[in-house]
Amino acid sequence: MSSRVGAGLGSEPPVTRSAEKVRPVPADTAVPADPATPAVSADPAAGEPGRRGWGPCQTAGVSVAAVSRWTGAVGLAGAGVLHAAWGAGASWPMPDRAALADAVVGRAAVPGGPAASAVPGGPASSDGPGAGPCFAVAGALVTAAAVVAHPPRRIPRLDALHRAGVTGVVAVLAARGSLGAAGRTDLVARGSVSDRFRRLDRRVYSPLCLALAGLSAAGVLLDRAEPRGSGAGRK
Repeated sequence: MSSRVGAGLGSEPPVTRSAEKVRPVPADTAVPADPATPAVSADPAAGEPGRRGWGPCQTAGVSVAAVSRWTGAVGLAGAGVLHAAWGAGASWPMPDRAALADAVVGRAAVPGGPAASAVPGGPASSDGPGAGPCFAVAGALVTAAAVVAHPPRRIPRLDALHRAGVTGVVAVLAARGSLGAAGRTDLVARGSVSDRFRRLDRRVYSPLCLALAGLSAAGVLLDRAEPRGSGAGRK
């Protein structure tokens, strides 16, 4: 009995993990990373973790510049297709050609049409917009859509020419929208003075032109703000 007690009193107590002294780690010693912890890039241009390569003007891997470009291009191409349909004889969305002329041209009859004039010696006239002007506007709109949709810097030598083309598209759309908002579209389209046309011009045509101008300009300005290494900015 006494030998057991003496052995117990003379033995050292067990050393627990909490009682161990933590040795300081030298500053130049590399600490191995935990494989369960995802690495976070220190580069602010890399975006959030898991979003490597995202630029400041990208969302969910899609360039905002590309979205602006393609939205404007689709709007311009859609307007071009609609004008081509009017040139081919369609009256949508109006019930007939006379109502279409009053709504989109601003007068009920368009000089130069194939029908005979009601006034002897007067110019020929037809109900609805003329085919020639409609196809001309359609071609201009489709061309503008192609210019706006083309991504900048795809061909560096043509970058200046592309910017000049987009600038021209933006200038024309902005001027058309501003004149319509002021009720003075007749300055560039003589005879466009009907009440119905001016009402639609202020409520529909002018805001649409200004929106397409803004989207076209944003497509170029935002693309130039993105990193050149970003692949999404060239879609």
